[in-house]
Amino acid sequence: MDAHSTVPASVVNDVVFFGRTGQNKTGNYQVTQGGLVAVNKASGAIIKDYTLDTNFHGGIAIQNKYV
Repeated sequence: MDAHSTVPASVVNDVVFFGRTGQNKTGNYQVTQGGLVAVNKASGAIIKDYTLDTNFHGGIAIQNKYV
């Protein structure tokens, strides 16, 4: 994955959530999509990569069962 993260990670139980800020598929990251990525804390394996409509620059809020 050709991307970078400027979003602080959030940890819930065995899952680490972080924001993926843009991809450099076209060489112009401003027109690409960001994502919310869930990673297994122990193995580092990607559990799910949720594609967003735009780049991700905010923090991650977690409340009970909601992210």
